[in-house]
Amino acid sequence: MTHKRKINFPNKVVVENINLLEKTNGRKYFGLAYKEDGLIKIDPTQSPKEYLDTLIHESLHILFGDWSEEEVYDLAVFFSNFLWENGYRKIHDQYDSAAVLGMSPKGHNPTQKNIRKMKIPPPTKSNDYSKIKEEYEKMFSEIILKDKDAVSKAVDKIVKNKEIYQKIDIAPWYWIGCIHYREASLNFKTHLHNGDPLKDRTVNVPAGRPKSPPTTIGGYAWDVSARDALFLKSIDKWFDWSISGMLFQAERYNGWGYRLYKNNNSPYIWSGTQFWTSGKYVSDGKYDPNASKDQFGVASILTEMKNRQIF
Repeated sequence: MTHKRKINFPNKVVVENINLLEKTNGRKYFGLAYKEDGLIKIDPTQSPKEYLDTLIHESLHILFGDWSEEEVYDLAVFFSNFLWENGYRKIHDQYDSAAVLGMSPKGHNPTQKNIRKMKIPPPTKSNDYSKIKEEYEKMFSEIILKDKDAVSKAVDKIVKNKEIYQKIDIAPWYWIGCIHYREASLNFKTHLHNGDPLKDRTVNVPAGRPKSPPTTIGGYAWDVSARDALFLKSIDKWFDWSISGMLFQAERYNGWGYRLYKNNNSPYIWSGTQFWTSGKYVSDGKYDPNASKDQFGVASILTEMKNRQIF
């Protein structure tokens, strides 16, 4: 016989916004649930996505008092991700969480004008994965795509060539597809290193690749060159293919110039989202702070892929 779990339906649940991230009884809390009182205390200084997750998490504690923390956590993460991916956001209130997202008080999606006006925090000035891992995760969880339909079309093209990327077998095929999109606009007649023609070794940075001679009469085979590009970056030695791991390796693949020297988020990663508006290297070593046009970044592509449950 299936055990029927008891559900506690309070007459009303009151949500109290209060600073909990300061230590409470020696611990830090995002939210607290008081089942008997029908009360949820939640820290409003969290990001909008974190606030939604905490609100659902604590409400589940009130509804299902006998559930374990692990059960509540798993279900809360599922619902918060599902609602967030389908555009649901916290409406404007005294903490102005809607304004943080560039949204109108009615909770509509942000306009391009509002996105451009949003203050973009500078990236952590480090290329140490342990120091920037959480930054990648947080930013990715809050992404707003500026042109979802166009991103979707780009993903369609990557998925179409899934079998070609899978044959490389050094990194996840979808990550390789993202790099191919950025470096070569998905052109299989160019090197994965930098988009130079396959008819000869690369000319631009990294120049002179592959070191081995051409494998065909017309130059290099795409897969041979692609393997060389990934081995050159030691991608074969990387095993963390989480969201943060993929974004880290994508930024590393392109270079740390934006983060370390320009105090700007890399368009290679964040173009097409609210986290990048202008400033890019228009050629090797030449930075234009006013350049504002670019392909979609890897994070934009991965967002659509995650929505499709490709990974």
